[in-house]
Amino acid sequence: MKLPRAIFDAIVRQARDAFPDECCGLLGGRGEEVSECLPVRNAERSPTRFRMEAQDQFRALQALDRAGLEITGIYHSHPRSRCWPSSRDLDGAFAPGTNTPLYPGAVYVIVALDGQGPSEVRGFRLRERQVFEEPLEVVDGHRGSQA
Repeated sequence: MKLPRAIFDAIVRQARDAFPDECCGLLGGRGEEVSECLPVRNAERSPTRFRMEAQDQFRALQALDRAGLEITGIYHSHPRSRCWPSSRDLDGAFAPGTNTPLYPGAVYVIVALDGQGPSEVRGFRLRERQVFEEPLEVVDGHRGSQA
């Protein structure tokens, strides 16, 4: 996944601002190219879980649709936790009782924070409840935007 520096910085800033709670949002673009970052409020307001606030999520999905973009990624933070999808993350990523991802093809980006700032940022793909690391390439020279 190619992540413009401006979008990478916006995700990290949102994670820092939400600390000690988790933050979340959607990434939009085409293929491996990310061009939009759409922050979504965490309805849980929790340091150990996230659930996208329904109205925010709906608005973000509408914005992507209007722009003709697809969901390229889902991001959230792990305050004081390792940079790997938790069992809760996996449960929330699949349709209940199935091995079907809610957002097929999306990269799941996790920002791990240690209290001072990001300690690690990694991407993952999910297939049949298995986790595969996906390289993230932060690219300069791409404007990117934050909705």
